[in-house]
Amino acid sequence: MGNIYSPGPHLCPQCGLPLSPTAILCPRCQSVVVASQHWEAPLLDKRGITPAAKRRTGMIWLGVLAANIAAALMVGLSLWFSDKSPAAATIFISSDFTLVPGVMGLVGAFCWKDLRLSSVEYFLYSLPIAAVGLVAGGIFMGEGAICLLIVSPLLLTFVFLGSLLGRWLFALGSKTLNMSLAPLALSFLMVDLFSPHHFASSVSDTVVIKAPPAQVWAHLAVVPPIPSKPDFWLFRAGLPYPVQATARGVGVGATRRCIFSKNSIFEERITHWEPGRQLTFDVTHQPSDPEILGHARVLRGQFDLKDNGDGTTTLTGTSWYELYVYPAAYYDLWAGSIARQVHLRVMTHIKTLSESGH
Repeated sequence: MGNIYSPGPHLCPQCGLPLSPTAILCPRCQSVVVASQHWEAPLLDKRGITPAAKRRTGMIWLGVLAANIAAALMVGLSLWFSDKSPAAATIFISSDFTLVPGVMGLVGAFCWKDLRLSSVEYFLYSLPIAAVGLVAGGIFMGEGAICLLIVSPLLLTFVFLGSLLGRWLFALGSKTLNMSLAPLALSFLMVDLFSPHHFASSVSDTVVIKAPPAQVWAHLAVVPPIPSKPDFWLFRAGLPYPVQATARGVGVGATRRCIFSKNSIFEERITHWEPGRQLTFDVTHQPSDPEILGHARVLRGQFDLKDNGDGTTTLTGTSWYELYVYPAAYYDLWAGSIARQVHLRVMTHIKTLSESGH
């Protein structure tokens, strides 16, 4: 049917925002427009969309696509170089979750530099960039929903920060500075990739039980089935949670199995056995599924009992673990929180059993 005319306010030629006929400055993109008392309506397509609006939409989605192509190239390069470094092949480095999304934001900002977007719009358009990256991670990297959920705040934050940095840099108009961004990003990636990485941590939690140590000790090596449903939101979202523990043998050298939901089982060997005081075990095997367990390794667990002298016992549970995903400062917040919820679920059950005289 061709183009049609539509009466109404005229539109900013830069961003397509409707303006009054007397406007001389677009409030959204700050473009200067010519006021006219005899203004003629712009040409619209049959969907009522102006050419400027279509161009704007196209540039936004070009930024989303280009950003993720750049990310794919960087991740591919990182994986290729990982084959040259055995230590790097087993971990996800900080650059994967900070530098790469930052570059994604820079690439998006380069595509959007002529659109004069506000900071809010940069954030909103960072969302589809991050969303496409997460979907790609799930498809091509085999990451599950829990992992993608954990990484999403970090990914979105650095995409947004990268886009703001890009807006500022590209506004300067320095070709020398802009051309230095790619080699600078690659240099940071290589340094991070071939640097040594090791992070180990521990988490301890304590509960007071109204029962003597001997009564509490009876429920440590073997933990009867836990009937209650989990309260922790990640457990409810699908992360396996502890349901019981079994043991074969007594004393040092005995084996123990910590059984989680979805038939996830941690195999353990008791290394310290001091009735009424301390039980320590090394984790000899952990499940590889869900995939989140491939990014960390639980090393050891321990229960300490302290007689409070008033018929109560202070029970302390501690777990030691390593992380194979960085930045550790971010992921340790999640790992520590998950370990703490595992402790509290088990120790609350032990408290209930001990206080009820079972």
